[in-house]
Amino acid sequence: MTSIIKYTISCLLFATLLASCGKVEDAENIITDPEGIKIALTWTNTATDPTTGADLELYVRQSYNTLLSSNNYYEFEEIEVTPQLLNNGTYNLDVYVDDIDRVTNYTITVTGKSTNKTYSRSFGPINASDNNATLKPFSLTIEGDRYNVFY
Repeated sequence: MTSIIKYTISCLLFATLLASCGKVEDAENIITDPEGIKIALTWTNTATDPTTGADLELYVRQSYNTLLSSNNYYEFEEIEVTPQLLNNGTYNLDVYVDDIDRVTNYTITVTGKSTNKTYSRSFGPINASDNNATLKPFSLTIEGDRYNVFY
């Protein structure tokens, strides 16, 4: 009987300790958002307007299939991914260097649409020798309304 009481008290103490810890936060590269995410591609270079010195395109691909794209002419790019738009799985976030005439660094920023949680990383430099190259800076795993961005 004494061991049952000790066990019960231990369980209650453990449960109290867990409850006092609060909600466990996702890692910085994981965004849980019921409305989905925005993926933005921006860049910097020596041009007064960086979009005049480079034209980069943003794609969400699975294997060799392009599922979503943003290919504005000499403008920054953005793609929105909402729940159920893409099946659960892993996708590539690809950057295509359409045109570039100067050293450029680019940034991909993923933001939760309703939570505004942001994960951002910068890459580069890239230059004219990278014209027509497809860069693969990130992958994205989707599980319902949870988005895991990773190298």
